[in-house]
Amino acid sequence: MKILLVAINAKYIHSCPAVYSLCASCGYPESVEIAEFTINDRYQDILDGILEREAALIGFSSYIWNTELLLNLVADIRRVRRDAVILFAGGPEASYAPEKFLSYCSHFRTKSPVFAAIGVSS
Repeated sequence: MKILLVAINAKYIHSCPAVYSLCASCGYPESVEIAEFTINDRYQDILDGILEREAALIGFSSYIWNTELLLNLVADIRRVRRDAVILFAGGPEASYAPEKFLSYCSHFRTKSPVFAAIGVSS
């Protein structure tokens, strides 16, 4: 199964250690790909960059600066790839208000689930 871990950073010079940590701790790192974007990238470029990788599982790291963008991306990914499993992989935004964040997932009722894994922020 191909796994895509997506980070949408605030700036190009920033990186998201969460996706690299998840990849490093995965039992099968050869099946995991990391895609990093910034909130300043064109929306369509981000969406295309995710879809062209054709991953079975797509994980996102959520922060206050990218949550709205992630929700829009998930909705659009669902329209095109109804078979993809979407995983919100936590992050500070998910840890801050877990009930609110988990409620986002209930908006996407399709054949394949949308999950939210609430992590501990550092």
